[in-house]
Amino acid sequence: MARGATGDLLALAPLADGGEGTLDAIAAAGGWDWRTTDVMGPLGQPVDARWLISTDGSTAFIEMAEASG
Repeated sequence: MARGATGDLLALAPLADGGEGTLDAIAAAGGWDWRTTDVMGPLGQPVDARWLISTDGSTAFIEMAEASG
């Protein structure tokens, strides 16, 4: 929760469609740690792909756009 300029209480709810930018939206909600893993891209080249893991280690999110462009 946050306070707006007029003092109103705002509930922040980042949204994404599951493509590029989804990890950033999830991370904005808090409670996540960034990780990076070397993966193979669609043309066989190495790519550093970011992903998220919950701070308690119970849930992870990947974004295919990180590896496949």
